[in-house]
Order: sequence, then C-alpha cells, then structure tokens
Amino acid sequence: DPGALGPSDHLRDLERLIEVAEVEHAVFVSWSLGTQIQLELYRRRPELFRAFVAVNGSCGHPFDGPGDDAPRTRFQQALTLTRRGVTIGGVDALARNPLLLSVAKRLGIVSPVLAHERFLEIAAGFADQDVEAFASMVRELAAHDATDVLEDIVCPTLFVAGLRDPLIPSAFSEFMAARTPGAELLVIPIASHYIPVEFAEYLNLKLDAFLDEYAPA
Repeated sequence: DPGALGPSDHLRDLERLIEVAEVEHAVFVSWSLGTQIQLELYRRRPELFRAFVAVNGSCGHPFDGPGDDAPRTRFQQALTLTRRGVTIGGVDALARNPLLLSVAKRLGIVSPVLAHERFLEIAAGFADQDVEAFASMVRELAAHDATDVLEDIVCPTLFVAGLRDPLIPSAFSEFMAARTPGAELLVIPIASHYIPVEFAEYLNLKLDAFLDEYAPA
C-alpha cells in the first residue's frame, strides 16, 4: 500500500512479526532509519527488550541533525535527487565502474577500507528498489521524532556510529547516548554509513562482548 509507508505502518508490521514468531524477549538491533522504528517499539512494548542496539541510527528528523542548530545532512540531498528522477537502480550500473569506488571513498560516502566486492553488494541491494516508494518512506521518517523515548530506556543500550558517516552523522549517536541512561557509545573513526559491511567482524566482536556482559545467554 503506497499510502502505508510511515513509522506507524512499519511498527504495525514489526509487532505482527513479533506476534507470529511468539517473541517474548529479544535483543533488538537496528540500522540507519530503522532506529526510529525501534524507538517506537520501545515506547509501546518496553518489556520485550533485553537490550537495545542501534547502528548508524537516528532518533528523528534525520535531515536536520540532532539539536536545533545542526546542519542538514546528505539525506536531504539524496531525497532531492530522487525527486529529480535519478533512479536508485542506476547505482548498480555505476558501481561496475572500477573508478567509482575510489571516488566514493574520496568523497567520504564509504569508508576507505571498503572492499570493491562489498561495494557491489550494497549497490545490488538498491538495484530493484521502487524509487518512489523509497522516497515516500524516507519523507515520512524525516517528519518523525522519537527523541522523547530515549530518557525512558532502562535496558542495556549500545549506539554505534561511523565518524565519516555523511548520511546520519555520528553526532546523532552521541546525542542519543547522552540522553539514554547508562548507554554505551562506540564511534569507529574511519567508518561511514555502512558499518555492517565495512566492519562486520569488528561489529560482531563488539556485540558479542556487549551481550556477554549485559544480556548473557
């Protein structure tokens, strides 16, 4: 349903999945704008959470950045491109140009350590996207704000950010960690918005250590 792409719709889908899977307690891990949906789930169902982990995440208004005077992020630029008819599927074709990864690294779009085969995986993931649906979803999330939930989180919490993230700057994670009681913050200096593929092994080690300490078994 093109008219059901907002945060409340994603939350409804998530709650239905939890119901079908008969989940009573879980460690929830979000990436990027999914963190806003995870915060809304915590607002409604805090008893589900054994731990809360957010990677490259935003608490709300991702175009503007955290705080009143923060600069606008490149998510605004990305949405403008989709409005002008630049298709996400074009990324797949461009990615096959061996020079593009070098350009992306120089511009800070991805980490300098990202391997070319991983870059192709990311591009392929966007190749079949419905551009209009994606843009509509992002616009809905751009108007959403769940900042008020942060101070109510009482489960173990970890925020992970990339210092070179041009889409959701690390300032978001710093902002969220400062407002969440007892939260841990990990900022990876040379990571971009794609920590799960750029630093998969390192991220897994950090998650293992975090869960062993705060949510064993």
